[in-house]
Amino acid sequence: MLDESKLRQGLEVYRQTLIDHRYRLTVNFEEVTRYFFSLQQTLGGQSAENFNQSFERTAQWFHSYLDETGQLLTFLTERLEKLIESDNIRVSD
Repeated sequence: MLDESKLRQGLEVYRQTLIDHRYRLTVNFEEVTRYFFSLQQTLGGQSAENFNQSFERTAQWFHSYLDETGQLLTFLTERLEKLIESDNIRVSD
């Protein structure tokens, strides 16, 4: 039999882990971006262009990843709310 309490607890832990993960990645990526712009000013020519293109692809991938994990976070939050709601209905019956 499904233990909804354990399921809810597990989903809450997973949701918080995802929130923390996204936050740490965002902070780290902001730092890398600052370094990129500093380095970009010192590079020149073809190497600067290649580096810029590579960084832009990485930035696009990163933002896509954040969008997808944001969708997952929304989904988890909705499921958790439904579990809590159904648990509250059962408790009040």
